[in-house]
Amino acid sequence: MKTLYLIIRNAVAFAFSHSIINFLIILLLIGSTACEPEPEVEVGPAENKLHTDATQKVIVNDTDNTSTETYTSLGYQLPNPYTVTNMRQAYKNVYGGNWDHITANKKYVRFKPTTKEQLLTLTETLDLDLFEEPLDYTISQDGDSYQDPSIPQEEITWLYTVVPSNFTFPSGIQYQLLASIYVPDTDDGAVEAEAERLVGLNADGDGMAGVVPTSTPNTTGSETAVDQNCPDCDQYCPPGYYYDLEMGGCVLVNNCPSGTQWDPVSRTCVSTQPPTTPPVFTQTIGNLSVTDTQLGVQNLRNVRVVARRWFKVERMYTNNSGRFNSIKKFRNKVKLIVKFKNNDFSIRGIRGIRVYQVLLPIQKKFGPLQGSEINNFAFTFTIRPDINSKGTRNWVAATTHNAVQQFKDLSIAQGTGGNLPTNLKIVLTNWAKVGGAGSAPLFSVRWIDHLDLAFVNTFIATAASPVAGGLSALAAYMKRQFDITYSYNVTGTLTSDRVVATIFHELAHAMLYNKAGADWYKAAVDGTIAEILSNGPSPYGTGKTANSPLIALNEAWGNHYGQFLAHQRYTTNSSIINRQGEAWETTRLNYLENYNPNFLGDSFRWIPEGVFLDLMDNTPNETRANFRPVNDAVLGFTNQQLFNALDSDVRSIQAYRARLMQENNNNQLTQVTDLFNQYGY
Repeated sequence: MKTLYLIIRNAVAFAFSHSIINFLIILLLIGSTACEPEPEVEVGPAENKLHTDATQKVIVNDTDNTSTETYTSLGYQLPNPYTVTNMRQAYKNVYGGNWDHITANKKYVRFKPTTKEQLLTLTETLDLDLFEEPLDYTISQDGDSYQDPSIPQEEITWLYTVVPSNFTFPSGIQYQLLASIYVPDTDDGAVEAEAERLVGLNADGDGMAGVVPTSTPNTTGSETAVDQNCPDCDQYCPPGYYYDLEMGGCVLVNNCPSGTQWDPVSRTCVSTQPPTTPPVFTQTIGNLSVTDTQLGVQNLRNVRVVARRWFKVERMYTNNSGRFNSIKKFRNKVKLIVKFKNNDFSIRGIRGIRVYQVLLPIQKKFGPLQGSEINNFAFTFTIRPDINSKGTRNWVAATTHNAVQQFKDLSIAQGTGGNLPTNLKIVLTNWAKVGGAGSAPLFSVRWIDHLDLAFVNTFIATAASPVAGGLSALAAYMKRQFDITYSYNVTGTLTSDRVVATIFHELAHAMLYNKAGADWYKAAVDGTIAEILSNGPSPYGTGKTANSPLIALNEAWGNHYGQFLAHQRYTTNSSIINRQGEAWETTRLNYLENYNPNFLGDSFRWIPEGVFLDLMDNTPNETRANFRPVNDAVLGFTNQQLFNALDSDVRSIQAYRARLMQENNNNQLTQVTDLFNQYGY
């Protein structure tokens, strides 16, 4: 009705300035359409429509306390201020002169991958920051994800991004060039603000300054802007006239008032003078942290942060202080996305709604930020009461993200080096059969195409999990696409040191891939999977099969080094460890010091978890001498020496003992032999 009122008001003004006949014609036209429904607004490439309001606000709810995934809803499409024609005019208005030398330097595009390989080409090979929702639409409700309504839920949706103008599109992947654009390489806030004003955007650049436009997405790649300034209103103007939004009436084409000029992009008479007060543009600056349940708030290190406003996108990484700082400057309404990914590893999650999302890093969206939020942003990831909530998943992701880097630092300090495979893919889940368990098969690093459902059921998701398409669909997507898993659906209290110790344990395995070699690692993983598939105790078996010797060595090292480094991290701030029927407290080394290889209640007592620590000290931390029957008389071996003996041809505890003695001049041979004998080797 507001639109109709404006039309009638300006029609009256036009009639008095021209003729009463034209006025009657206009009223006749109005009368023929006034009873029709309000026009609906196209909301994307799909055939999906909804009513919108020019004054709508983004609905921002903190849904991290729940496990329910929320959906983003689009509003209406905005005119593109970054077209070459419009940017030339903006520069001219601000600085004067001729700016015809400006040409497109970016492309606004969207991709439609149909397979996981195509998706990974975009996200991994090309490492593009992709957005599920169009970048030139208002958002009526911001959610966890957006699915183009024309795309079935189980399929990968359209993905939007901005690429350089000389970008080479990968063959075989469907894409559409939505617009060739010019995004200033240098920060020129006055020009960008003028460009937005020229196309009729509001002061924040996230909506129209007046009437809500009706339009469909421009998917042809043309630089011609979509009609936006009330295109339906033109029909109420006589031939040779158009309805000018800013002037609020029917105006003769190319007959603009003094001080203005006709702009074919925005279809308005625009001022030839730049704004008297340039808008404030500032760098995006902030700090990210994560709550450690044992140590307090810790800086979140080397995590990817993506800032976006319109087509201006910048990728950043936090430093060791958890701080990020953009080079580009942004105006109001900046959106941030924290992605748990960097150049060394990525952390993914099982979400269920769309299986393909297991190939994408876990992320957390913020914004739009305004005012001081842009250069003074701060957020701390904290655990939530509901272990299945999105907030807890994000907290586990942040804790795991820091743990990988802490492992490298601590490992280097021990002399074993940060010897991890590159581009590790870590998957977090709360749907696995065994809560609190982890695995390190390195399927992606080793490019293994086979994935048993029994492995998926044990370490990733059970058949009862709400996975779209079931376990078979999940397994198909995950083949070759993960290296380490961690299931955080524990029955007790989830604490940081428990998460970190498990991640350290799996990384202790992973570092043996480069040390002992691919064949050694394949034998260790295949042997464990064979025991999972057998009828013996899962996942390691009875200890009496051909797989047992290497499993014993591999798991003994993982338990030792994971717990040892966790002790370095937490010392006396550790949680209680329930192991072999006892609750071990104070430090994470106590249960290793008191490990009992003869405890009948432990099906895996044949794995000598305490032997490596016993090689390093002669029981200074043993707290329950009556419980532990091992008499440790060995002292002085270092983790570096212990690690060095894990060679490619060493595939049993006995072979390991021999290599350790060989490399260390039979140091304490009698005592070492006796120690291994007490562990049954």
